[in-house]
Amino acid sequence: MKKTVIIILLTLITSWGFSQERTFFASDRFSFWVPTSFSGELSTFGHYRTQKILRNYLSETQNSSRFSVGALVRSKSYFWHPNLLKLDIEAEFNPDFIKEDFIVIPDQAETRTMKRLNIKTNIFSQKPVSLLTHADFSQTYSNRENLTNIKTNRKNWGAVLRFANKVVPLNFSYNHTKWNQEETEIGRMSDMNQLNFTGRASKTFYNNDKHDLVYSHDKFIFNNYNIFQSETFSDKITLNDNFYFDQKQNYSFRSRIAAHNQKGTINFNSFNVNESLLLKLPYQFIFQSNYNFNRITQELQELQEPHENRTNIINGSLGHKLFLSLNTSIFYEYRNTINTVFDESDQYFGGNIYYTKKIPLKGRLNLSYNYRRDKRINNSDPVTLQIINENHILTDGEITLLDRPFINRATIVVKDINGAIIYQEDLDYTIIERNNYIEIQRFPGGQIANGDAVLVDYIVNQPETYSYDANFNKFSASISVLKRMFEVYFKVNNQNFINLTDADLLSLNYYVQYKYGFRFDINYVTAGVEKDNYNSTIIPYEMIRFYATANKTINDRVILSLNANYRDYYLVYDSINHIYADISGKATYRIFDLTKASLNLGYRKQVGNGINLDLLTARFEVTSKIRQLYLTFGLEKYNRDFLGQINNYNGVYFRLIRKF
Repeated sequence: MKKTVIIILLTLITSWGFSQERTFFASDRFSFWVPTSFSGELSTFGHYRTQKILRNYLSETQNSSRFSVGALVRSKSYFWHPNLLKLDIEAEFNPDFIKEDFIVIPDQAETRTMKRLNIKTNIFSQKPVSLLTHADFSQTYSNRENLTNIKTNRKNWGAVLRFANKVVPLNFSYNHTKWNQEETEIGRMSDMNQLNFTGRASKTFYNNDKHDLVYSHDKFIFNNYNIFQSETFSDKITLNDNFYFDQKQNYSFRSRIAAHNQKGTINFNSFNVNESLLLKLPYQFIFQSNYNFNRITQELQELQEPHENRTNIINGSLGHKLFLSLNTSIFYEYRNTINTVFDESDQYFGGNIYYTKKIPLKGRLNLSYNYRRDKRINNSDPVTLQIINENHILTDGEITLLDRPFINRATIVVKDINGAIIYQEDLDYTIIERNNYIEIQRFPGGQIANGDAVLVDYIVNQPETYSYDANFNKFSASISVLKRMFEVYFKVNNQNFINLTDADLLSLNYYVQYKYGFRFDINYVTAGVEKDNYNSTIIPYEMIRFYATANKTINDRVILSLNANYRDYYLVYDSINHIYADISGKATYRIFDLTKASLNLGYRKQVGNGINLDLLTARFEVTSKIRQLYLTFGLEKYNRDFLGQINNYNGVYFRLIRKF
């Protein structure tokens, strides 16, 4: 804190007397130190709030008030000459005069920064050899989905060294990040220490080619206190090549070769080759093909032996476009996976048809059909199999099943997309058993954001040799009129299996899915309803969804917006409903040219196994500007009932900022 105050004072003193954003042009003369611009703001902030928390029938009431003053300064300058050394400094400090016993501000649209210092330099910016450095230190209080309050201390620094030349341009970067994070309500603490060094060399031999060689070294340490710690060191080298065989770039070839070696908590190495060819042929034909080879070797403590996966994939497609109305294509793919304990091969082939046609009443008819055939052969003995880095995207309101049945639930490990952070069950995600399969859902307020990709490891019992053919059909149709003012659509998907051999122990997903809906878009209102019947042997459900959005501006003074979404899943086998409902609205009224009032309301309702949530948020705010003076006054309300834990919050705040 003392260092931050000293830097702010030095910046203020050395820049004293410069008007707001005043620019000095001194590029034609040399000086030891020349300020070019200085700006910033002084602010005061006051906040009073009261909160009542009910946990396990224990009630706790908390009252707290806070008053702070702060400063934000930005300065730009250079030493000796603008092309020699540029210096940018941005510092922010918002100390509290009253110490708080808890941090429970439900930030609905912002992160509160307590202190921050950012320094950037640019040396020899116009020369063949240049150096950029940066350092950023901050402490912030924020909120995750209005459910989890977070205190974060973050440090980041690094540099970029560039060698610009016509032979082989080079680029070297170094970046080091440290942060520690506390989820203040549950006391979960974690810290991260990440170091990255990357070197890149680029080369072009002719006008129609480009080549990049990239090497990176990473050190990653992540620690969840009293739970686990992971530490990895990895090296990766990648060669990218792009070729165009003609001036119009109708014929192109791309290649990517990468090797990755990682040591530490998780030891593995991988080698990947990806080659692709694109040919834009005469008569509106397009041919694409791709070859991919991937080898992963990982040491698994559970199985006490190295585990290797080798996959070869080759595919090709030929597409044709007839006028603007008919698109057709055929495709073929061969995939072979050789594992330590099994050998699996797949052949996919099929075709697609898409037809669109204008119809009366300014309408359009769209028709599409897709057919795919999958021939799978698996050769193995009944063994225990380790699945590594199975990729899934977790989205609220959607059902996500792990790929294989008969999973040992106790062996499931869920990681971030980089494989370094291990998430915790019932804090970041939840697991539900579904007829020999496993469903995974993210936990609201956890470390997995809505729509995030995750990697999943688990152990499964691999059945003996089997084979089957799968048929997949998909048909969709839609009719819209009056320039899509009204639209009705229908979709049907079907999957079945034939030619089964020794497949008795498999849980194959036979299903027929019917989805149909109606939507309209009139003036400023868009709304619709959709019905989804998924008749499956794994997880059958019936779903109905309603949605609506509205946006309206009245007399350039009033802006209104509304968003509503309701999704109800009825899970047939469990005879239960999962309900996701959200409604939010905003109204803004411009009282004077530089004064406005806004009201934000939001309500979220979730009902289901492990997701029960009632959340009401409201904020009323008035803002005004008088020359360089900015004033804000607000009221906020926050009522939450999450899995029986009740939190009722009310607050009032003001903010005064003087910019210069």
